[in-house]
Amino acid sequence: MNPPRSATAKKVDVDTARAPRRGTEELISGSEAVAHAVKLADVDVITAYPIRPYDTVMQYVSQMIANGDFDCEYIVAESEHSQFEIVKHASAVGARVFVGSSGVGWFYAFEALAVTAGLRLPMVAMVGNRALDDPGAFGAGCWCGWTRHKRRSTRRSLPTA
Repeated sequence: MNPPRSATAKKVDVDTARAPRRGTEELISGSEAVAHAVKLADVDVITAYPIRPYDTVMQYVSQMIANGDFDCEYIVAESEHSQFEIVKHASAVGARVFVGSSGVGWFYAFEALAVTAGLRLPMVAMVGNRALDDPGAFGAGCWCGWTRHKRRSTRRSLPTA
């Protein structure tokens, strides 16, 4: 699956834009910035489950793996619960892990999330801010021991991840 065409990187010629430095810069989406951060962090195990808005990050990660730019174990799980269980156990044996979810999936993985926090296992999870299904349109608000870094803009996605 390819990333959305509107979110692909565009090269900008800095010389013609009269910027203070020479060369080129890339204009990328927040999802692509998080994927680059995962690569820079040299993550060992990544689990994926297709759920919006998180799945675009996994599309960029899988594209980097397919192009040979990134080497890691990329596991597509059958549910959010399974993906959090996989990275929980990978983290327990010393692997750097990355996982994500949003809204309802976060609550579906609640059993694994509570245990992960209780065992104080290091894990980075991207949780897309999405309301729960009706009647609970109040967001994924239960963090049960997880440290949360909320971003209102995609500009800080790379440094945060």
